[in-house]
Amino acid sequence: MVLGSDTSIAIEESLAVVENREAFLRFEDLGTTARLACLGGGVLSTRMVGWLGALDIGTGSLIHCPDYDPVGLSEFQRLYNVCGSQARLFWPDGLEVLLERYGKSDLYADSAARLDGLAEASHPDIQRLLRLLHRYGQGLEQEILLHKALQEDD
Repeated sequence: MVLGSDTSIAIEESLAVVENREAFLRFEDLGTTARLACLGGGVLSTRMVGWLGALDIGTGSLIHCPDYDPVGLSEFQRLYNVCGSQARLFWPDGLEVLLERYGKSDLYADSAARLDGLAEASHPDIQRLLRLLHRYGQGLEQEILLHKALQEDD
């Protein structure tokens, strides 16, 4: 479905908001509890954030599946600002190990300035990821979660 100005749907379960196309096409392999997904495509448009904020998801949640870098973290903050407690940051098992082992310093360095405004964020997952990003000086592309899932199948 393509979002239009009058697009409105109601769902009764969680929805994954996936940053990257490859991960979106295989979102089941990410390991979220969501059965539905929408492609965020990097930085979410204001229209997309507003649409997600107005979405009727019943008792479900919006599970944000970003790259684990300054951009992904700041996008989760935007989503949380609009959607409140219905927005959750997807935190895969072993994230710290993956960040340390497979992280890329340019994902951190190229957008580290985005982290300045997050130091006072109240969401505990934002603070936890912020500490990891600072500790390792690296960001992690979400596609690594797909490759990890493939390796576990072997």
